[in-house]
Amino acid sequence: MGVVHKLKDEVVSFILAQKKQDPAIGVRKLALLASEKFQIDISKSSINNVLKSAELSSAVGRRAGGLVKSEKFSIPPARKTEILKNMRMAGFVTEHESIPEAVKNPPEDIKTERIRAAEPPPIRTDLQGKEQPEPVASKAPLQEEQIPARSEDESTQDASQDFDFLEQVEKFRALQKNKGAAPLRGAGLAFLKAAQWALSGKYLMEGLIKKCLKGSLSGHFNVASDMYLFFQFLGVKTIEDILSYQDHGIWPLNDCRPGSLEENNELLELKQLFRGDSALPDAAIRTLIMEYGIEKENALLEVKGYKLYLEDASELVFDAQMASFSGGSLEAAWGRQCVPVNRALTILSDCLIANIRNCVFRRIPGEEKFGRPFYDMVDVFENLPGKRIVKATMLTKDDEEFTEFSAIPSQKRIFLAGVGPRQGEFKDLTKSVKWAAKRPYYHEETDRVYYFAETKSGLGESQFRGHQNELRVVTIWKQKDKDPLGAIVTNHVEETGKTILEKYISSWPYFDTETQEVSRLIDDPVQQPKPSWRINNFSDIFLDFAQCLHYYSCNHFFPQNIASTDINEYISNIYNISGRIHKIDDAILVTLEMASAHKYRDSFEYAVRRVNESHIFDHSGRRLWMSIACSPE
Repeated sequence: MGVVHKLKDEVVSFILAQKKQDPAIGVRKLALLASEKFQIDISKSSINNVLKSAELSSAVGRRAGGLVKSEKFSIPPARKTEILKNMRMAGFVTEHESIPEAVKNPPEDIKTERIRAAEPPPIRTDLQGKEQPEPVASKAPLQEEQIPARSEDESTQDASQDFDFLEQVEKFRALQKNKGAAPLRGAGLAFLKAAQWALSGKYLMEGLIKKCLKGSLSGHFNVASDMYLFFQFLGVKTIEDILSYQDHGIWPLNDCRPGSLEENNELLELKQLFRGDSALPDAAIRTLIMEYGIEKENALLEVKGYKLYLEDASELVFDAQMASFSGGSLEAAWGRQCVPVNRALTILSDCLIANIRNCVFRRIPGEEKFGRPFYDMVDVFENLPGKRIVKATMLTKDDEEFTEFSAIPSQKRIFLAGVGPRQGEFKDLTKSVKWAAKRPYYHEETDRVYYFAETKSGLGESQFRGHQNELRVVTIWKQKDKDPLGAIVTNHVEETGKTILEKYISSWPYFDTETQEVSRLIDDPVQQPKPSWRINNFSDIFLDFAQCLHYYSCNHFFPQNIASTDINEYISNIYNISGRIHKIDDAILVTLEMASAHKYRDSFEYAVRRVNESHIFDHSGRRLWMSIACSPE
């Protein structure tokens, strides 16, 4: 029987994060996912014990006992009037509708029921035990979205529920604004940290130190190696100089507490690394340099996509991020979506081989109408004869195939795929949606409110063959009385429409970007050259890898107009930008603060979007989310 105390904290954190991200996931899949990520054997009983210890085994996402309830929040009447005005402008309430007096100030018990009905952001706990809004556990599929006609009374009730929902959103925003996290300079290093997590999901430098310097250094170095890496990039030469970085984002980004040089083990280990050039034997450094060269080459290898060979000798190609697919080779413009090989292996394994994660495609291919690859993809995921996967390979930037997988289970797979309003099938998919009830949804990480409704697809059944279930469609609006932004098509028969929307937006939070902007997102930028100087000593190794992270950040996150900017300019005006860093149980939230007239404001907004759509997780399985807030001019 598995024992929880044998699992490292990072393993436990990963298990809990996965469970809260997908409440429907079972212990078997959790065990497979955790075992594969951390390369250890984890039993189902160990998973059960972890969930029970966190009180997640029955009511997923409920608050642990003993937490102090948050103080009652209320919005001043003047603010409520302003909210109502904004609701009318945004389409929440039409001009001829009004919020009845009984709704404006309902009794507490009635108001509570309406809050539940509107499904506001509930409460989750952050790492310090404070309360935060938290996702609600999924239940059986809901069909209330498919409501025929709307009576006048129902419309009034919807308006009142919308008002309560928006009030809850305001409550959440107020809580977020007053969390008390002080702004730190250097929060922009989150871009560099994102590059590190993307390139080396595990502690690359820590592993090298333990492997090559076991007899010369003592300690774990899982935190100290990362701290030394970033200090080298910032030009810090001595251990004493770090004392001037007490208010810097380098500490929370690397899970280290600032303090005196004698306060904790991480800082004592960091002191050893700063003395490495003079204290380590030459033979050990030469071995380390050689091993580093091999590890760096492996870490920087990138994958462009995945090719699936099917039973009927046809092929299907997915891009590396699962943004879309085609029936042949990928277009050259998709090069920007290349991902490091380690992460590509995880995506391929989770989504197509082990089948423990849904495939979430940003957009079905086809400018004016769906192409044949869409119908082939549906057949593949339904596991129909002739379209079963025989083998899968990965593609390099040059379309060369490597790493073949042939032991692929024959089973149904789940997909979610976005549809744009300009695609011909969009009208057919959403033609019955005008009769459906539109429900509100708030995406916390991007601070956006959407409306959604679910219908059945009625999509060209003649194009499909042998499907047992009709495809489901979730339509999305930004404003209730405007045209929809897009839709999601899925073969998932169990999840609620809300959960489907949540999975899709969490994967592609900027799904509503116009076509020309999407092209801009994936265009190849001016490629920064990789460092090519000679590595002679211990500190050179860390500086070299830090600059590799910088070049990855330039080439994957920032737009063309800034990608080739001098590295010193990056350090001074991009990585040194101030912001707030807040960690909760399943996410790291970084909010950069800058004036609206900042010379790199547009580039920052672009880079933040790129990071958020790159699905980057830290070593403990927490998702990195970035945003921008205006600071005083």
